[in-house]
Amino acid sequence: MKKSLLFLFLTTVSVSIQSQTLWSEGFENWSIVTGSSLEDPNGWFTGNIIQSMLGGSACVLKSDDAHSGQHAAKLVIPPSTTGDILGGFMEYVGPISGRAYYFTGWYKCNLDQDTMQLVAGMMQWNTTGLESGMIGACSGEISESSSDYTYFSYPIDYIGLEVPDSVLILFAYGDDVLSLNSTFTVDDLALQTASSTLDLERSLIPVYPNPSNGRISLHLPSANGILRIYDSAGRTIREVKQEAGLPISLLDISNEPAGFYQAVFIDDNGKASTQKLIVRSAAE
Repeated sequence: MKKSLLFLFLTTVSVSIQSQTLWSEGFENWSIVTGSSLEDPNGWFTGNIIQSMLGGSACVLKSDDAHSGQHAAKLVIPPSTTGDILGGFMEYVGPISGRAYYFTGWYKCNLDQDTMQLVAGMMQWNTTGLESGMIGACSGEISESSSDYTYFSYPIDYIGLEVPDSVLILFAYGDDVLSLNSTFTVDDLALQTASSTLDLERSLIPVYPNPSNGRISLHLPSANGILRIYDSAGRTIREVKQEAGLPISLLDISNEPAGFYQAVFIDDNGKASTQKLIVRSAAE
C-alpha cells in the first residue's frame, strides 16, 4: 500500500476524469462513504473508501478548525489494521472554464518528518483518442510544520496554447516516513484565472531588474494590499503591507539563496497580481 500516489495520479487521470462534481462547496459539505460511518468532502475521492473496506479509521477528517466557513479537510495517517500504512490522500476531478494560472489555498500542519505532496493537472479531452490528456500542471511539496494557516500559490506551466476543460487535483503524503503524529489541514482552495489575455497582462507585476542579485523594484497596483514573496517550496519569505499611492516597492532578498521566487500582491478587494522572480548568486 505504501507507494507513490503521485505516480498513481499520473497514470489514472484518463479513468477518473469525468467522475466528480464541482468543488464550489469547498469543504463545507460532507457525505457518508457507502457502507461505513466515514465521511468524505462532497466532490472528492479520498482514502476513506479504502479504509472503510479494510475496517480502519478515517485518513481524511472533517475539521472544525477552518480558515473560513465551518469546516476544512484534515489529512492524517491512521493506525494500520493490516500491516500496510495508508497516508491520507484526496483527489478531485471537475470541469474548468478557461486557463488557470495559479493553484492557491491555505494550510496548517504538523509534519513529523513527513511531507505533503500536491498536484494540479490541467486536462483536455482528446476527441480522436477519446481520452483526457494533461496539457499543464503544477506541483509542490510542503515539509515544514505551521501552527497557523499559511497561504500557498503554485504557478501552472503549460506545454502549449490549448485551453483545459477539466482539472485534477491531488493531495497525498509522501512515502518517506508516514508518522502517526503527522496532520495536514487544508481549506479555501482556488484556481486563479484570467478572463482574457489583456487581463492576464494586467495581472503581471512589472519588476526591474529581473533576473537580479536580489535587489529589485516592483511597480505595484495603486491600491492597499499585501505583497508576499514565496520561495520555490511555497514558503513565505517576505510579507509587506502596501498603501495606495505608493506604487513602487523596493525589495531586498539578496540574502536568500539563488533560485526562483514568486511575488504575489493581493489588494483589499482580493484581486491578485503576480510575477516570477529570478535571483542569481553574486558570482554570476
